[in-house]
Amino acid sequence: MPALILWGSWFFRGESRYSLRFLGWGVGVLLLSFLLNYLVLMIVGSPEVAFSNYAYTFYANVVGSKNWQQVRFDYPEVLELDGSDLSSRIYELAFERLRANPLILVRTSLEAIAAFLSPTAQGSFSFVYNFGGSHRFTAYLLYLLSLVGLFRCFRQWRNPHSSMVLAFCLGMLVSLPMVPPWVGSAGRIYAATVAISAVLIALGLTCLWRRVRQKAAIQVSEQSFQAKVLPIFSMLLVLFTVLGPAITKAVDAAIAPTLPQQMIQPSPPCPTSERTIFVRYAPGAVIHLVSDESLRQTHLPNVRISDFLNGIRSSGADQRREVEPMTRLTSGTTLWNGIELNPRSLKNVWIFAERETLPTARGIVQVCGRREGTAFYADSFQLVHP
Repeated sequence: MPALILWGSWFFRGESRYSLRFLGWGVGVLLLSFLLNYLVLMIVGSPEVAFSNYAYTFYANVVGSKNWQQVRFDYPEVLELDGSDLSSRIYELAFERLRANPLILVRTSLEAIAAFLSPTAQGSFSFVYNFGGSHRFTAYLLYLLSLVGLFRCFRQWRNPHSSMVLAFCLGMLVSLPMVPPWVGSAGRIYAATVAISAVLIALGLTCLWRRVRQKAAIQVSEQSFQAKVLPIFSMLLVLFTVLGPAITKAVDAAIAPTLPQQMIQPSPPCPTSERTIFVRYAPGAVIHLVSDESLRQTHLPNVRISDFLNGIRSSGADQRREVEPMTRLTSGTTLWNGIELNPRSLKNVWIFAERETLPTARGIVQVCGRREGTAFYADSFQLVHP
């Protein structure tokens, strides 16, 4: 975004050295976007969750790790912290490591750029690996078309469209070290900039086609474009983005069903040694852990116990306190993630139970058992509301 603002300030400069008007409006719109995002979080969530995971990414970059959760292995004590205290502590540790070895961040930055520009599953065209066929060949073809399109922009850099594309590409290239491809799916991380990849491919394809046909592939009249349509559409989109979550929350609170009276005074009650919670149960929204011998291949909702445990460990999730109880589960256990229907609050809870004890019908159930953090080990169920 800063690269596009600087480009606009130069392109719309007129007789001046740069356009202060465009610069001011650009910075204002950029700040407004962050303000609106903060406003939505205040309405439907918590402002503290904004960019809450970036501390992990920053630490991994500083130490040169490809695992975005590396700080959990280097400093297990951070698992005892929550919220802003957790982020602050991770940033402190990251800057300590950065002062000790600042050059490692340069190496990580160069590796991030190289990974993004490579025809691999971490590259800019990682989405082709989601389909069958010759993944690498398709990626090389898309890279070739992109290079042709980029070369065209360099040759015609005085053209406003070409110079804007170059500014976009430069800004994206500079941003890569901040969010390297290996912190997650490249298609998810760079969703906001994926449009420029399509533009470069289209430009490259058009150039090659003109070489063959000696004429434009598609003739588009610039006069047919209505300049007023884009601002109106953009304002409506922003309006729905901000008001949509607020309206959804208000409507949900208005039409949410009243909790049945038996959920406040359960009958029959759980034993005094056990806790009572109420959750909504749906047979199709659970996972059944089975032994490796009973199933040749995992097929939801039945999951082989080895696949389940390997998936947790390979992702590094077993280092998280809320996930750790899952590493102790055995075959024959059924689990699902639900919302505890407490009259005063709605809390997220993981429920573990033996498959034989599950209810036979969907609905709101009273669960008796014991709680360990966000995990609830169920001993019995009682359907209290369909």
